Amino acid sequence: ASRCTDCPLGRASDVLGATVEAVCEACPVGRSALPGLARCSLCPAGRFAEFEASGWCDGCPSGRFGPSEGAMSNRTCFPCPQGYWTLSEGSSSCSGCSAGQINTNDAASSEGVCVEHGASSMLMVNGCTLGLLM
Repeated sequence: ASRCTDCPLGRASDVLGATVEAVCEACPVGRSALPGLARCSLCPAGRFAEFEASGWCDGCPSGRFGPSEGAMSNRTCFPCPQGYWTLSEGSSSCSGCSAGQINTNDAASSEGVCVEHGASSMLMVNGCTLGLLM
């Protein structure tokens, strides 16, 4: 008697009662599948799959974020802009510095880069501190 077989990591099939691996299709780039799944899933925002038949999606490194699902490479991981940061790998967005703090670094990977917005770091425009009129 034959028995059903799970598709291996990175492959999926919605064929019922399959007994051979040949019905398992490789997940396309930007998708992944664990063994036994009927369909490949889009990589969530903050993650990407660069190769066909991926069993998982890699995460954008800390200090970078990926805003879109189904990303196909780490080129879709953008540095957090100045004033923002992200500590964890696989982030889909960056967190802003707390009120009264600034961060002048791109791709910041911790809230520790946010510093108090003091007089020594105030922005000057036309000889006036930001918020004051000439």
